[in-house]
Amino acid sequence: EAVKAKTKAEQSLRAASEIGIEKKDVTRLKHLNEEVTKARAQLDALATNVRIDLETGVKARIGRAAVVSGTEYRITETTAIDIPSCAKIKIIPGGGIGDPLAQFRNAEEKLQRALKELGVSKLVEAEGKLEERQNLLNETKKYQELIDAHAQGGLDMLQAKIAEHRGEIQRLTDQQVDDKPRPPKEVAAAVQDAQRERD
Repeated sequence: EAVKAKTKAEQSLRAASEIGIEKKDVTRLKHLNEEVTKARAQLDALATNVRIDLETGVKARIGRAAVVSGTEYRITETTAIDIPSCAKIKIIPGGGIGDPLAQFRNAEEKLQRALKELGVSKLVEAEGKLEERQNLLNETKKYQELIDAHAQGGLDMLQAKIAEHRGEIQRLTDQQVDDKPRPPKEVAAAVQDAQRERD
């Protein structure tokens, strides 16, 4: 049982060490995720909704895209609405207070880079891997306790004691076939005692 437990403990520990995500990594990802959420909230708070209604035959563009009359656009960065031969309108969301879109993109980029370094695509995936790692470490500990219960002096000492008893059993068994055999009852009793000790 101790040997089986040792094998399982080694397997669990090896599997846990293959998962390179630790608690500090998940804490860092949560912090970066909060930064993305705050940046997105700031971007949304400063965004400007613009509805463009055009007279028949008038064409306009936002950037390279043609404006569809009667459509509402959500503007999150400085944007120009171009109405050829009539006007060019520049919209600055939030009145130019900082650059919320750049802040959002920067926060998102940091989060994506950290996720990639850890080999996951989402925070929830990293949390799942951390939980799996912790379960494997707990399993390792459980098997180590089982080893300690079956082999109080350690597995090596237990195996040495077993080898010693096996040697004694072999010696007693060999005595039965010697030229000067001991009485069979005495040999059988000694073998049983040795087997009991070994077990």
